[in-house]
Amino acid sequence: MQSKMADWMACNTGGKFAIAPTFGPDASLVLLSVLHFKDTWLDRFEEEIELEFNAPGAPQTVPAMVGRGNCGWLIDDADGIAVRWPMMSGASAVFAMPSGAGEIGGFVSGGAAWRLIAHCRDKQGAERPAGGIDLIVPVIDLEADGVSLAELLKSMGVRRAFSPAAQLTGMTKADARVDSVVQNAQLKLDLNGAEGVAFTFVVAAAEAVPEEWPPEPVEVVFGRPFAFALFSSTGAPLFVGVYEGTASEDVPYGRRLASALSESRKDFGEGRYCSSREDLLAAAAQKR
Repeated sequence: MQSKMADWMACNTGGKFAIAPTFGPDASLVLLSVLHFKDTWLDRFEEEIELEFNAPGAPQTVPAMVGRGNCGWLIDDADGIAVRWPMMSGASAVFAMPSGAGEIGGFVSGGAAWRLIAHCRDKQGAERPAGGIDLIVPVIDLEADGVSLAELLKSMGVRRAFSPAAQLTGMTKADARVDSVVQNAQLKLDLNGAEGVAFTFVVAAAEAVPEEWPPEPVEVVFGRPFAFALFSSTGAPLFVGVYEGTASEDVPYGRRLASALSESRKDFGEGRYCSSREDLLAAAAQKR
């Protein structure tokens, strides 16, 4: 199972992910999805430089891309500045930065960042400067490994799937609920363009069932002579006989079996046959 998952992941992520995540024996349902995006810039970046970046705490020197483009879009307002940089397929990257006095934490949590990004993506209130845009932006190379999304999903209102009230009957016959949701992601934006891969792994575990020991079986040993019969699906007797063990010296087993079958056929031909187990046992006793 995991080797097939690993092969599928490698095939659909350009080889970026080739090791399948593990799951326990209590997993009754496993869902795996992948995302692979790769594109090049419409306005190519020309070079890579070292940029003095004002990181929280202390400035850093980071690699950055430098490019001039006439296809980009710009929003510059009181909350901050945003740039939409298009790609060959029609996709785009949007970069948004708070105004000089703003901090990134409040910019994101307050919603200004996402407003600027959405408006710039949709070209709402955005402009395309006549002289183009000279853009300098750091190379982005990020990786998130084993990020649990369970609490995030619950905070967004997805709670029932994690509870005993989960309804997953459309995907599994087991009484199961989502146990974990984990995501791995890699994203790189450089001079060549953008490439991002991610996989999301959902495991649903069966609900615990109280352990009950099954009742002891009833032992039946046919250790002495017995009668037997084989009936058709309609209840008609096909074979009727008596088992007394293997062949004895006085009467060969084959001869006794042939005699019993002959007598059975005669009885059946004359309309004498048993339609129930009780009638069969009574007839056998009478023949004795």
